Amino acid sequence: MMKKCMAPVWLALVTAVVLAISTVPVLAADPEPNVALGKPYTFSSAPTKTWYGNLEKAGQPLPDASRVLTDGEFCKSNSFWSSNKTLNFRGTSHCDILVDLGEVQPLSEVHTHHSARPMAGIRLPYREEYFVSDDNKRFVKAGEFINSHDPRILNDPNERGALFKGIMKFTSGPIRTKGRYLLVRTHTAQQGFVGFRGYVGYDEIVA
Repeated sequence: MMKKCMAPVWLALVTAVVLAISTVPVLAADPEPNVALGKPYTFSSAPTKTWYGNLEKAGQPLPDASRVLTDGEFCKSNSFWSSNKTLNFRGTSHCDILVDLGEVQPLSEVHTHHSARPMAGIRLPYREEYFVSDDNKRFVKAGEFINSHDPRILNDPNERGALFKGIMKFTSGPIRTKGRYLLVRTHTAQQGFVGFRGYVGYDEIVA
């Protein structure tokens, strides 16, 4: 008689355990830490101050050029040239940003954000390269992003409206490398209105 009673009890216990396990929430994997956060950097040419007057008129503080690219704060406006969350450069064929990570760090992706407003003659960069080094002397290329949306040369100014407008993420894609020094080299578009030829605006460098 006892054996007949044990089967339903055993089945009920198993069912309860299965139900308990099935209701445990599945936690999403934590995103990998941004090893560039708060790290110092240098640039190949001084950022332009052309649009700082707009910030001053609006009563906004000017960007801190020594920390704004790795402070973890992203620009919410696609007008990078009039934001204190970005640094802007112009009149250059390419711009180099060199980040010192402090020690050799594993890197699985590097990305930046750039902004464009083609009807105002402001174009996205056409290419970006990512290099790593342990000693700041010998650099190895880790990845590259090609802006395939915009042609490098715009033959007809009337086609400007077909160019990308807004913020685009430039990324190395998945990589498996390591290094202490991270070099981001951005190749700028050489067309556009006079004040924006060779222009590039950076929001944040994430690694």
